[in-house]
Amino acid sequence: MSRLFRRKPPQPQPQEVAGQWSSSTPEDSARVVKVLELLRAKNERTVKDIEELYAADYGNGESADNPGGYHQRADLLIDRFRPQPAVIYHPGSHLDLGVAKRHPHTRVMHVDKEQWVIDLMQQGGYEAHAADHNQFIPDTAADVTILFNAGRIPNDQLLKVTQHDGLVVVNNYHYAATYMALDCPDFKLVGAIEPDDPLTILSDFDMSRLGVIPAPNEIVWPAYADTIFAFQRQASAQ
Repeated sequence: MSRLFRRKPPQPQPQEVAGQWSSSTPEDSARVVKVLELLRAKNERTVKDIEELYAADYGNGESADNPGGYHQRADLLIDRFRPQPAVIYHPGSHLDLGVAKRHPHTRVMHVDKEQWVIDLMQQGGYEAHAADHNQFIPDTAADVTILFNAGRIPNDQLLKVTQHDGLVVVNNYHYAATYMALDCPDFKLVGAIEPDDPLTILSDFDMSRLGVIPAPNEIVWPAYADTIFAFQRQASAQ
């Protein structure tokens, strides 16, 4: 049964950690900051560092015990609308290993502006590129593009990085979903999953509830920031 988005009570503001938003507890956030400080202080960073930071910031992303997690919900949408992707593009990834760890047999391309992040990813055996994801063009278009807590990508750029029937999976912390609904006409919203109902894919709802993108000087918490949305590239897109 389809249903509209429900209005949720005001949520506590997340803390910005290591260039990403984290809605974890204060204790978790403090642990992430401690690990990050240790990591940056070392003369040599190791694969263990990136695994430790990932675990502190995101928990066990491979576990089925957290069905409400970003990657768990993203996988449900991928399985429904673009199953068994050969290539996943993960721009603005920072040190988020969730996609690569959950899709070990898929080519996962990480992109981030911070060179130390890319160096560490590469040391760990992950494919990573130091670049601005609004300009970077992969050598092959992706079946799935995942954009979590990493800003927005214009319609024309998404066409360059996403296959003709590809899926773009986003949250709305930085109004990525609102932006796609308003300014990405070649991509259609096909499903969404809210954190408080992580096993239900919503397919019929009022997109106006996502609101509009505020002016740069406005401080407005985005609607449905923790909801995961899936937009699919339309066959008519050039």
